[in-house]
Amino acid sequence: MRVTYLPAMAPEPGEAPRAFAQRVRGALAAELGRATTEHGHDDERLQKHARRRLKRRGAPREDLAWALPETGLVKSVLGFDCAEAKGHLDAYLDARAAAVDKPASYFSALRADESPELRALYDRRVAAGLGPTLTFREFLAAKALAREGG
Repeated sequence: MRVTYLPAMAPEPGEAPRAFAQRVRGALAAELGRATTEHGHDDERLQKHARRRLKRRGAPREDLAWALPETGLVKSVLGFDCAEAKGHLDAYLDARAAAVDKPASYFSALRADESPELRALYDRRVAAGLGPTLTFREFLAAKALAREGG
């Protein structure tokens, strides 16, 4: 094992505790050559929920890769707490086998009516050449947009 001692860090005058923690995390990540994420305990809860649902369906473990949306970021950016994300995960699992290569199937998978915002999101997805299935992250973003604008 190799141990590296980094310079001691202290909060700057007036620096918020969260900002200080992020600065320390950034220094550690830079030393390790790794990126930081906002994964937390709610991510583990969502992951366990996904495992239970997928296990009942006999899905392979690699199907869990899409279920890591960084729930802290989901909450701050999209406004969904862990319980809402679990509900959306259930809806996603029910819809994810459906191809979303046509607008009608896209809105059906989202269980949402067509709106200009969702149509624009669908058009961007087509322009980007994304495949015929949604990822859970895409599903969550579209659900948030449907809630806000459509």
